Amino acid sequence: PPTPPPTPPTPSPTPTGNNQKRVIYIGYWLTDDVISNLVTQWKSANVTHLLLPFIVQPNVANALSATGSMIEAFQGLTTESKKLITDNFTLGASYGGALQMPGPYSLTFSEGAYYHNNAAKLAQDLIDLCSDDISYYELDIELINDEFDECADFIGEICMELRKRKPSCVISHAPQTPYFNPSYASPGSDPVYTLIYKKYKTYFDFFNIQFYNNGESNTYEEIFIKSNQNMPNTAVLELMNNSEIDASYIVVGKPVNVQEGNAGVYI
Repeated sequence: PPTPPPTPPTPSPTPTGNNQKRVIYIGYWLTDDVISNLVTQWKSANVTHLLLPFIVQPNVANALSATGSMIEAFQGLTTESKKLITDNFTLGASYGGALQMPGPYSLTFSEGAYYHNNAAKLAQDLIDLCSDDISYYELDIELINDEFDECADFIGEICMELRKRKPSCVISHAPQTPYFNPSYASPGSDPVYTLIYKKYKTYFDFFNIQFYNNGESNTYEEIFIKSNQNMPNTAVLELMNNSEIDASYIVVGKPVNVQEGNAGVYI
């Protein structure tokens, strides 16, 4: 009998692209004359997300403010410059930071505060302070020093309300590594950002973790493999294995160039 034809090889899957996120903060005032050159540089560095810092709350009795923020710089650009940015990157606004924010953060939703137990109102104000060009919101919440479970729920509810109002928006958090540490947990509970992940992960997209802002995260080993003994459970593999955080939720916050600073310093 004739030899049967060979079985054709199984075709290889078509690559779908790199899902890696590269996020940068815009730390200088944007003007039209530099936009084209900046976009070229950012694209060559494979940047995917841009963040405009910071929406803040200098007084807990008052609403959020974007006065003097990079959001104002962006809004002052021409339509062409704005389009050049939004056509090439996911543009976001960062809420929080260490300056001009309530300390401790729990004051944000305390009795008598403008956002007393009202995450929905805060989320709507975040949206209203941003133009329609901004489709990404980052919560860079620091000074979480007490009421850890309550903070986790308030922050998580902000994400829920943002997603409810703008279903297609991108949402990230920028925690410092200690917030995954048992020292930042209510008795018998998970660390504040582990709790946010477990309860609210369907309402945000990723963690943009501030490894650059913690002196105990200085080396490759301490960042990726096994954390410094003074800051346990904060290395990437420990977050994945011990806190069961999916790798797709982890973006490692580090300077691209040595001259911009090493771990343990501000960028």
